[in-house]
Amino acid sequence: GDYNSNMITLLDNTANQLDTVTDHCALATTERDAIKAEVTELKEQLATALAALNASKKGKQNGTTWKQRKLAMQHYCHTHGLNKSHDSHDCKNKRDGHQDTATKAKRMGGKDSTL
Repeated sequence: GDYNSNMITLLDNTANQLDTVTDHCALATTERDAIKAEVTELKEQLATALAALNASKKGKQNGTTWKQRKLAMQHYCHTHGLNKSHDSHDCKNKRDGHQDTATKAKRMGGKDSTL
């Protein structure tokens, strides 16, 4: 009577614990797979970034050379040289001796960007 009843209870409890362990293992596997997928994606992003860095080290970016990009810049600043944002008279970070009237054609001893 009591022995069999206790054994049944013990076996039921053990079966429930095994179910819980199995559920935890399944959850751990799912989490592991998600982490593995995220790591794989990050590796791919890193490889893409490294490839872009290596390409820029070779002087190319989006199919243009540094010289071509510099020539396309429209502004000239006595302090900063060729740039995309400001001319000499608009410069907000002037170095000593800065010439507000310097232009791309008349640099007045200002920065001569490598072309």
